[in-house]
Amino acid sequence: MKDERLVGLEEGNQSEGVDLTGWERRTTTDEPRLSELVELYEELGFEVLLRSILSAELGGECQECYLAEPERYRTIYTRKDNDTISGETPEEGL
Repeated sequence: MKDERLVGLEEGNQSEGVDLTGWERRTTTDEPRLSELVELYEELGFEVLLRSILSAELGGECQECYLAEPERYRTIYTRKDNDTISGETPEEGL
């Protein structure tokens, strides 16, 4: 899955340059569940950010799969959309 929500992080620079203030880490997964969850969170009014996995986030059992195919997995972060927080729908702002 490649789109504007994906935060590309270079190897060795994974912890820098991304401000996750206000974002809540939801889960780490791969397709097809990744696309399904992104769609669901967006339908619920959340902004969605996809991020490459940091090896420090992985437990011992997960590292084996991740190391075999690191490009396959993404961590989903969400935060409430500004319109949802204010209670205003896009149509009301017009």
